[in-house]
Amino acid sequence: MTDQRILAALTAVLALTGCTATATVTKPVFGTTHVTLYDCGLAQIEKQADVKGASALEIRVEQAHLDDLLASLVLATDGSVKVKGVKFPSVKNLGQAVASSGFAGALFDGSEGIELPQDLAGYVQGLSGTSVVVTDRDGKQTKGTVLDAVFPPEGGDGAKPSPEPPLLVVVTEDGTLRWIPIPQIAEIAPASPMEAIALKNFASSLGKANGFNESTLVVETTGDSKGKLAASYVRQAPVWRMLYKTRVKEGKVTLEAWAVVHNDTPEDWTDVGMTLISGLPSSYVLSVASPRYVYRDVIEAPGGLAELMPQLGAQTPDSLLYSWDVYHASSTIGYGGGGGVGYGYGAGGLGMLGTIGAGGGGGDTESSSLLAVGESAAAETAEPKVEDEISTYTAMSTVNLPSGATSLVPLISRDLPGQSFTLLAGYEDPQTCVRMENGTGLVLQPGMSSFYVDGRFRGEAEIDRLEPGDVRVLCYGSDMDVTFTRDVESEDAYTALEWKDDALWVHSLRTTVMDYAIENAAGQERDVAIEITHIENGRVVEPTKLLGTESPTRELHPMTVPARSETALHVVVEEGVMTRVELATEEIDRLLEPGTLPGGDTAALKAARVILVEKEKLAKDSQDKKDAVAENEEAIKFQKDLLAAIPPGAAAAKSVDGILAEIKKASKKISALQKEILALELKIADLGKKSEVPLHGLAPKKAPVP
Repeated sequence: MTDQRILAALTAVLALTGCTATATVTKPVFGTTHVTLYDCGLAQIEKQADVKGASALEIRVEQAHLDDLLASLVLATDGSVKVKGVKFPSVKNLGQAVASSGFAGALFDGSEGIELPQDLAGYVQGLSGTSVVVTDRDGKQTKGTVLDAVFPPEGGDGAKPSPEPPLLVVVTEDGTLRWIPIPQIAEIAPASPMEAIALKNFASSLGKANGFNESTLVVETTGDSKGKLAASYVRQAPVWRMLYKTRVKEGKVTLEAWAVVHNDTPEDWTDVGMTLISGLPSSYVLSVASPRYVYRDVIEAPGGLAELMPQLGAQTPDSLLYSWDVYHASSTIGYGGGGGVGYGYGAGGLGMLGTIGAGGGGGDTESSSLLAVGESAAAETAEPKVEDEISTYTAMSTVNLPSGATSLVPLISRDLPGQSFTLLAGYEDPQTCVRMENGTGLVLQPGMSSFYVDGRFRGEAEIDRLEPGDVRVLCYGSDMDVTFTRDVESEDAYTALEWKDDALWVHSLRTTVMDYAIENAAGQERDVAIEITHIENGRVVEPTKLLGTESPTRELHPMTVPARSETALHVVVEEGVMTRVELATEEIDRLLEPGTLPGGDTAALKAARVILVEKEKLAKDSQDKKDAVAENEEAIKFQKDLLAAIPPGAAAAKSVDGILAEIKKASKKISALQKEILALELKIADLGKKSEVPLHGLAPKKAPVP
């Protein structure tokens, strides 16, 4: 939603609430008047206040949502309210915390991240160079600067640990060195208020509940301000979701839509208008609250003192941009950053003041609490409409929802075109289903639906997103009383040939006949629907009574099966199909046999067949020679096995000569056969190309369409 549209909406509400004079308010309060929830996880909060004179109007928000507020804030007035400034606490991010604290800087190694000490002595060492006040367990205080922590020397192998404790070395204000046993320290406090704040910010930036701390944004008005001031902003919010109840009674389908709404803000929603929007506005995480710094090149100072110039804030983009790690003890903790975390709203910003106002709470209508879980929606409590392809539900009366509470909001209750039946599909078990058409004129969001037939719960099913006019078949249970069998026969009538993509394609009119035998064992008649599917280039010839579904290639035939009886159904489907055909005499004979092809196609097939007969004869001859090669190779292997088994010696020479002669003979035969095979393969390839020539001109004048 653009800023202009927000302003226009706020103007209309202010016009309803009026601008009559009111008593002087010492401290105007920004009260929430309207909440708009998006199903993409955003909430637009609208507030309003009566202003007379200089005021400081506060908007409280969790730290995690401060950036969203700043990025999307729009202010407006219906009178002459003048805003002189908007103030908010800046957020210390991790980079600033490290740069401003000596302790944090000591823990940061400059590359991998922050290493938290594993013991008290490690924390003390991190305070080296810091002015502190040390309080021991007896309450005695020492003020000075931490110099170091001293550990007793370790003994060699097998030596007992030193009984001496580690010592904190402090340089007092008069320059005296003082050793304080670390186990006796009860408290160490930085003497500098700046360092104390820096330590607090560092701890907060490490993620210790930082995102849940509340921030207060203050809108300041001038002394001559008068009238209503409105504020609108966006923040991250829980996604509102749909739940459905589908009731079937006497053949009529009624759909109830309920919205699950959560209030995760820190304030109660009291007498607020509410709008639920089905749409996906663009939303980004945008950092605004944290200061940003630009890297400056270091220029060497005169005298070679460049190393004395600190690079302040060199690594302070926002906490969301940090990839540092925090090391603690032996584990590694991934650090995602502190500071403002949340989803921003577009490229918003502070809006211009104009004759506009904040969303209102419903004029003279009385406030009403949301219905409790389980109550039936006796009437719609929201006005639905479609605006710019986005479905909007606006509450007809104001609502109350405490902070942290969740409730169901009944949105619509509509009678829709539809039928309930037992679905017979393919070879699956019969299912109890509802065919429903979205006649609400709205986009229905995905959600789970409970189904009630004649007042009894029958099952549940998930409803996906439904555009206006969409049809869905929703199945929610099984029907154990209905059984069916199906016999299927299919026949192709060849109508035309086509040479396409270096292949022969045959166009056929495929007729599929399905005979159903349906039995209803129940004592009551059953409404059933037979699922009939076909390709896009197809149609159902019989039966003619059909219901459409979500797909044009899936249709339903409704019928009634009397109690304890059997019913037959004859189904005929025609489809225009095309199939790739292998160039072989067997396939061509199959195409020629029915005699349904045009004369030109028949002549082309017969011409190709003559060439293919010769090609296949040569192919058989080639295969015979390949088989002969295999036989001779097997003979060579046999002779080599015999040769390997002959023992060495002169007596075996005659046998060896005979075996070698057989191997030589077989090898010569193989060589001759391979030459013949090569010549045959060349002829076969040539005949294959020649057999395609009579088919190149095949092209049906019109593709067969049933």
